[in-house]
Amino acid sequence: MNNQTLAALINKLQAPVIVSDILTGKDDADETHYALSALISDMQPDAAILAIALSMRKIINPYLNASPSLQMTEIECVRLIEDYAHQWMMNPIAENTDPQECGELMEQICDDLEYMEELLDLNINYLQAKDEGGVQLCKLLKAQTSSHHMIAEAISKGLNSALTNEEHQTLAPDTSHTATIIRFPTTAR
Repeated sequence: MNNQTLAALINKLQAPVIVSDILTGKDDADETHYALSALISDMQPDAAILAIALSMRKIINPYLNASPSLQMTEIECVRLIEDYAHQWMMNPIAENTDPQECGELMEQICDDLEYMEELLDLNINYLQAKDEGGVQLCKLLKAQTSSHHMIAEAISKGLNSALTNEEHQTLAPDTSHTATIIRFPTTAR
């Protein structure tokens, strides 16, 4: 992904901008945490995973070379951005009308959010002694990751259930016409 596209993505999502402002001291952390949490919670899971990945990169950037877990987080964030950014910018899940495609995407997002929760735990533990502001932001992102994981899981199950019900209805033989047949008694000749 080129820098121009990445900048457009960051600007559109706004969460990474807020995180950057908190980390540089441009915004008061206490006042801005609530706004950041509300912003991410109002997103669909596909947008939220991008906002969380981009925000995590801002938080861990100063410590990247100090810990393998932070390097792993960086690699995972880059992968998530590459996996979801183009599709989100072209066709966000909120506009997707194909239930099968949407269900598959939600399953993938579910798995990725679960892994991101684990990485956030590792990052919280690493940053504990080094950056209290980073720890607070990681905890906020972890709470949002957990919430969006549950949302994506519920959407995925709902869509899969609807598709399964639809398939059963399509595969079931149509017996509605047999109820209108009236049989008359016949005698053998």
